[in-house]
Amino acid sequence: MVHLVDRVWAPMTAIRAVGQARVQVGVQFSRSSCPGKAAYGSPGPTWHGRLRRGAGSGHRACRQSCGSRAGHLRAAHEKLISQGGQPILGSVRATLDFQSVKAAVTTPQSPWQMVDVHASIDSTNLEALRDPRPWRVVVADYQSAGRGRLARQWRAPAGTSIAVSAVVPMPVDRTADVGWLPLLSGMAMRAALAEVAHVAGRLKWPNDVLVQEKTHEPAAPWLKISGILCEMAPGDELVVIGAGANVAQERGELPVETATSLALCGAGKVRREDVIVAYLGGLADLHRTWSAGGAGLEALRTAYRSWCLTIGLEVDVHQPDGRIARGIATGVDDTGRLVVATAGSSRAHAAGDVVHVRRS
Repeated sequence: MVHLVDRVWAPMTAIRAVGQARVQVGVQFSRSSCPGKAAYGSPGPTWHGRLRRGAGSGHRACRQSCGSRAGHLRAAHEKLISQGGQPILGSVRATLDFQSVKAAVTTPQSPWQMVDVHASIDSTNLEALRDPRPWRVVVADYQSAGRGRLARQWRAPAGTSIAVSAVVPMPVDRTADVGWLPLLSGMAMRAALAEVAHVAGRLKWPNDVLVQEKTHEPAAPWLKISGILCEMAPGDELVVIGAGANVAQERGELPVETATSLALCGAGKVRREDVIVAYLGGLADLHRTWSAGGAGLEALRTAYRSWCLTIGLEVDVHQPDGRIARGIATGVDDTGRLVVATAGSSRAHAAGDVVHVRRS
């Protein structure tokens, strides 16, 4: 079941603003054969049409193929750029194709039971917590009050990122290592970004995915592209895993200098739907492995440690009471805690007991 909530169609004003120019607007369309391609070209396998001034034959052809003039108009509302007196439409950001996400996620082989989709919402995690049901997914095109760990804000312009929350069961025999849930969620997002955008990420304990914009420079900084927020639902039998990832933001749209996006990493046109589907598929697989325990769980732990950038660094662990523990991060233990060696001793820190882990 899919709920289309507050679906917003783009206004006509952006189209009218181009004056007398006859405009052809491209729209996201997943792997279809569109006659408009022959007339106007295609920038990629999942997009058809390209903004062109001129004859309207391609538009009519697209209408015959996909049956949606509204889709073309919807794409025009984001940005209108004027160059040399010739009005053109650029940097078009498409709304999420909610139906394709639902169809790809809720398959017979998948544990995901339902997908709630919203054009705009306060927070996907808050919505999931309002009605937590096993294997429920909440997706939003825009969050007005997105949250990270410790009530930090997560902000992104509409149409530039993904925001998804998933409700997963808490097996009774896995409560001792619940700290692995944000870690395996980061693993799922890292794998999704690599699969869809070919961007190689690493993991910062406990809940961030980091990437380099300049991969050809070994000393290039690692920047945050994704964050994870896990919250227990009432009753402690379900966990809401929230994930956000920056996809299309430009530099000025990011909240801090230490953040980046797939676009800034040179990933080009990436369908946010593909990232969401790949992430949820990976999360379900990792949750299954974690729940089963045994050799599979040990392999999962080993994989996480191999991808974790935090291990081996000198770090400052900022604690809620204001104290700072400085030492070398020597590993992640079997319950998901970060082990930090200080003068003559080691201490394991749980994610819930830490405000920040920063490189010294």
